[in-house]
Amino acid sequence: MKKFLLLFLLSIFLTTFSFCEEYKFLGFKIWGDLKFKTQYKKVDDKDGKKKSSTRIRIYFYRNLYKNFNIGFGFSTGRGYPGSYDIDVDDFFKSDSLRLNNLYLRFKSKNVDMWFGKEKGVKSIMWKFSDLLWDHDLTPVGFGGSLKLLNKHLISRNGIIFLNRKNAKRDKPYLLYLQNGISFKGFKGDITIYKGENLKGNRLLYSAHTNTLENGVLKNSYNVISFDFDFKRKFLKKIHYINFMGSYVKNLSPERENKGFLAGIWLGDDLPLEENTWKMIYMYRYLDKDSWIDTLPDSGSFHGSTGIKGSEIIFKYALFKDFDTVLDYYKLSKMSGEDLNLIQLKFLYYF
Repeated sequence: MKKFLLLFLLSIFLTTFSFCEEYKFLGFKIWGDLKFKTQYKKVDDKDGKKKSSTRIRIYFYRNLYKNFNIGFGFSTGRGYPGSYDIDVDDFFKSDSLRLNNLYLRFKSKNVDMWFGKEKGVKSIMWKFSDLLWDHDLTPVGFGGSLKLLNKHLISRNGIIFLNRKNAKRDKPYLLYLQNGISFKGFKGDITIYKGENLKGNRLLYSAHTNTLENGVLKNSYNVISFDFDFKRKFLKKIHYINFMGSYVKNLSPERENKGFLAGIWLGDDLPLEENTWKMIYMYRYLDKDSWIDTLPDSGSFHGSTGIKGSEIIFKYALFKDFDTVLDYYKLSKMSGEDLNLIQLKFLYYF
C-alpha cells in the first residue's frame, strides 16, 4: 500500500508539468510519460498469471547551436536495451531507474543526422508496426536521413549495434538502408538490413527462438522488408481508416526465413485528444529465422520469432494526455505453444 501511495504522489508531481506550456530546467525542455499496466497471461493449459507493472520515462532536450541538439533520458528497467516495465514491488529498488538514451543530433530542413543512443526506433526510421521492432527499444549507433523531391522521397541509413553475450566475440551490428515514399496519405518503403558478426555469435536478451548450432547463431541475417501504410478520411464518426502491411525475408537461410503483417485501424489520428479513440487489428507471421529474436514486440512471446497470430488494440483518451489502452494477443508458436495475453494500460503524458 505504501508503494502505491508513493506512485500516486509521484504522478501528482509529474502532473505539475501539464500546467506549463514548456517546462524547462537549465535550458532543457522536459517531457515524458508514466504507465501503469495490469495483465493476465495464459500459456497453453497452464494456470493463468496476473501481474502489475509500471514504467516511467523522463526526457531532456535542448538546442546546442543552430541545428545541433542534444537529448538524454531516464527510464525504469534493468539490463533490457530499452525502457522496460518493472513489477510494482520492485519499483523502489536502487537500480530500477537508469539512463535510457543519450544522443547528439543535427537536424535541418532536409537533412537529419544522429549519433548515440536514440529514444526509439521511430526516431531514426519509418516503423509502421512492431513486427520487427519493439516500440520500447532504444537503438545505439549512428545514421542519417535525406529528404528529396519536396520531402516525398526519404532515404535513411545507418548502423545499429547489438548486445553480444560473449565479450570475446566481435561486436554484432546491423547496417540498414531504407528508401521510402510519401504521397497523399500513402507511405511505402523498402528496407535492407545487413547483419555483421551475427553468425557464430550469441546475443543478450534473446528469446532463444533463432536456430543455433553448437550454442551460437547458425545463420546470418541479411534481410529485406517491404512496408506500406495507407490512411484515408472515412466516416464522420470514425474519422480515419488505415491499412498497413509488411513483408520480410531473410536472404541467408533457405528455410523458415519469411514473415508478414497485415493490419487495419479505425478511429482518430494520433495524438489522441479528449474523448477520442482508435481500434487496431493486426495479424502477424514470423518464421524462426526471418529476423533477429532480440528485437520484435516483447508482448509476442517476449520477442520470439517462429510465431503467428492476432493482436487487437483499443485506445481511448479519457482526457488530453491520458490514454486507456486494452491490448489482447492470441498467438501460437510454430512449435505448438499457445498464448493468450490481455493487458490494460493507463498512460499519462507530461
